Amino acid sequence: KTTRMVWLRRALCLALVLVIWVSVCSARVTEIVYVADLSSDSVFDELSLPAKGTGSALCRFDRQAVPHRVTIEVQHNIPTGAGGLPEITKIGVYRGAPGTPGSPVLSFSTFQGSRSLETFELNVSQQEANLDDFLNGLWFIQIHTIDNPKGEIRGQFLHNKRVYAQMDGSKVVPATRSGNYGLLTGTYSFEQPTDTLSLKVFHTVPNPTDLVVYQGEVNSNGKLIVGNELATSPQSFSIKYAVRERDFLLDDHDYAVIESQSQTLGEIRGQITTIDYIERVDYTARLGSSGDLVGCGLVEYDCVTSLLEFNVHHNLEGNCTTFLFSTAGDSSVIASFSFLSSPSYGRVRLTEAQAKNLDAGEVAFLIRSEVTGDEINGFINTEYPYWSYISGTNVVPPVTTGASGCATMRLVKSGNTALIDYEIVHSIPNSQVERADINIGAEGYSSNELFEIFTSPNSPIRASEGVELTLTRATLPTFQDELMYLLVRSPSYPLGQIRGQIKLISPCLRDPIDQMSTKVDETTNYPTSYIFEYSGTLTTPPNTIISSSASLLRSPLSSSSSSLFSFVCSLLFFCVGFRAVFSRW
Repeated sequence: KTTRMVWLRRALCLALVLVIWVSVCSARVTEIVYVADLSSDSVFDELSLPAKGTGSALCRFDRQAVPHRVTIEVQHNIPTGAGGLPEITKIGVYRGAPGTPGSPVLSFSTFQGSRSLETFELNVSQQEANLDDFLNGLWFIQIHTIDNPKGEIRGQFLHNKRVYAQMDGSKVVPATRSGNYGLLTGTYSFEQPTDTLSLKVFHTVPNPTDLVVYQGEVNSNGKLIVGNELATSPQSFSIKYAVRERDFLLDDHDYAVIESQSQTLGEIRGQITTIDYIERVDYTARLGSSGDLVGCGLVEYDCVTSLLEFNVHHNLEGNCTTFLFSTAGDSSVIASFSFLSSPSYGRVRLTEAQAKNLDAGEVAFLIRSEVTGDEINGFINTEYPYWSYISGTNVVPPVTTGASGCATMRLVKSGNTALIDYEIVHSIPNSQVERADINIGAEGYSSNELFEIFTSPNSPIRASEGVELTLTRATLPTFQDELMYLLVRSPSYPLGQIRGQIKLISPCLRDPIDQMSTKVDETTNYPTSYIFEYSGTLTTPPNTIISSSASLLRSPLSSSSSSLFSFVCSLLFFCVGFRAVFSRW
């Protein structure tokens, strides 16, 4: 019997490993998140009776799914009617700008209680139009009631929040069987007020006692940041952060808990997750071809989990497929992802061999247009160690726009100065872009201190074709301290349509060698980390693999087929192990 129990435990462990493997390998690609604040003030038609509530909604747009998929959660405090019957008659999503009646896009099938959650697949023929309208803030959600059949509360889906958390009992440690839920949304102010997180929470917990924010990872309990004894729904409050605590927050290491009279250690919990914010980049990539087609890649790699995530902006036309592949050996494909247009993004878990290839600079991107057949490619490495993610959410105050961009940079030593070798790729059409400049200022701060205006704002903006950016002994520390940012303006957004702080990469090191140490040049007193010797011109050195995809991609296994193959092998292994257990039983 003891032997049987040992083998049973081994079988259960094997099954658990398989379940974990499947859950990890089926992780979603990063989705686009927009938030709506619902109130009666935004309703187009005049209300028949005064509104009885407000609400919040979160929309996650998965543009990698085919067809595109959106998941929408809405929570509100509209009361039930007589006899406990719902007053709500419809929850709909519409296409339209603020102040317009809009046209229907989606309609919820159920709307019982104060929370509704539903996933919708969008019409394939209207994918591009739907995506463009959504990204530019032209979707809104509206709740209709018996008293106000034309709409009681409404909110525009905007890209103006910095964090969110979806809360339930399964995320509490240890988990609870609570059937209640919460939705937290918030903004983060770097200035006026300084380093302040402003939150709003809707939830369904009866008799709540505390709303608490902790610092800690998923599936573990952390240290207290702040507690708020006013926990009834909805609840709004602010938290003042120190700089170090802010870094943990913006790296998704804080979580919120709602405690109740029956669950004093927490009834529901949710990790506070940043929206459209890239805290850290390990590697960059400049993609190019023999022509004017370019791309800019930002890559984050976790040495512990072996998870690689990327975001690539490019100027290829139409539907594109992005290949992540190893150039070592037979140049096999690691994963592939398909998108309607730029940017492409995704995540993949590397094997040990693939991780070593990444360390050696032998992993690259190849992006192919399915419309024109054009291709761009480039290595993932530390050749261009300064980067910027350029987005409307980084503008002060935030802007909701479908435009975004990316920049890679490096410093080139030239005598007693350092030149910036830059390449900037953005998606604002040439007919709409007005000006692009580099400014002096901290992240999240409004600043009017101009450093330089680029010769042309049209994408791509490159050092080899534009203004020469020179850093002196006075301005070099400002650049290296991440106190400069890029700003691209348009007639519709004269104060900036997209913005991005210029930051230094921070590779996770698999080897115990501090590659990021800073030394000082004895003749100029410049820090010499990531400053390259001047080669006489800022023409971008070859960093691309100018070759045909036929010779590069010898093993065109897509990420889905590769994962399927691994899954089948694991399943067979599990079945063999399971059979062995029962043969011994």
